[in-house]
Amino acid sequence: MDHDPGTHPETESESEPKTEVKTVPEISTTASKDSVENPSKEYLPSNSAALSHPLNLPSIDLNCEVVAAKTSPVPITPIYTASYPGGGAKLTSKIIEALTGIITGDDYNSNEETNNVVSIRTYYPHFIASKVDLTSEFIRSILVVRNPLNAVPSLHNFVYESENKLPEHFIRAPSDAWLEWRDKNFATEISSWAIHIRSWMYRSENKSDRLVISFERLADENLGPLEVTRLAEFLCREDGVSTRQPEDMPCIWWKVVNFKNLAMLLQNQQWNWGTRRL
Repeated sequence: MDHDPGTHPETESESEPKTEVKTVPEISTTASKDSVENPSKEYLPSNSAALSHPLNLPSIDLNCEVVAAKTSPVPITPIYTASYPGGGAKLTSKIIEALTGIITGDDYNSNEETNNVVSIRTYYPHFIASKVDLTSEFIRSILVVRNPLNAVPSLHNFVYESENKLPEHFIRAPSDAWLEWRDKNFATEISSWAIHIRSWMYRSENKSDRLVISFERLADENLGPLEVTRLAEFLCREDGVSTRQPEDMPCIWWKVVNFKNLAMLLQNQQWNWGTRRL
């Protein structure tokens, strides 16, 4: 569901595991772009000058090969890839597989054994996700943040498809269905979006164990390859994991994201706010 819904709409009925709760700053759940402590400074590239030069697409060497990912031949400790549902974790997982050649799992089906996947995708603590032990041995995590003005409608598309037994990414929900769902779930989902970010931002005290990725930057024609490079640098710090060469990043981004199709998708998901407004 990038529109990114994941592969399972299960609701976890069990109570959350009892863990030590750290004191963190309160986060308002009002519908404001400043509702949550802004993590953007963690994903702003240090070299801001690089952002002023648009990607020269005709000059990109598209001869890189993206092979099918396989299980890791050696035991590795996977990294959590977390996003709010509709926030970009699935797209990020596809890029991770292309960068490492190792398969990814998810919180519902982590391929039976977790030491042969490079990352585990999760939407926890959202109710559609399986429970994740935030105190587990999997210390490192990637947090993918997407503007809730797009992530929440994307989640509703998934809900609509699931309720109507439609394939994923098959159809955009009708406006009347969106408006009814929005009016019933607005407060809950804005709160859930904020809680999700807070949960993962404060999971580790060591910032080097966390990477914050912007979905909007990842999907952007000019900034996407830079985000992929940051992702590769974070992944290859794990023992047993290697990534593609820096010169391959624009090609990897282009082939995985498939920019022309994604640009059309994102344009469609800018929503007619006369009917799609949160």
